[in-house]
Amino acid sequence: MRAAWARWCRLKPWVGWARSREPFEVGSGRGVSNFAADHWSAGAEWRVSGGWAVDASFRRELRDGSAGRISHLGAGLSYSWGPL
Repeated sequence: MRAAWARWCRLKPWVGWARSREPFEVGSGRGVSNFAADHWSAGAEWRVSGGWAVDASFRRELRDGSAGRISHLGAGLSYSWGPL
């Protein structure tokens, strides 16, 4: 699920959440066991001028059982043309 500000403006913030459940955890070496995690994210896109935009985001994965936390911080520059 992801929610974003839909009105036209230079700054477009967004938030998201997802829940994953798998029968195994990739790379764990523990064999078959249940894996579940919550994925939280937030960010914003700022339209600089023309088709140029600066993006920033933060994502966090909280894994059940293993007390694992994985965080990602991202930034980028993009250009788009035409209607989106």
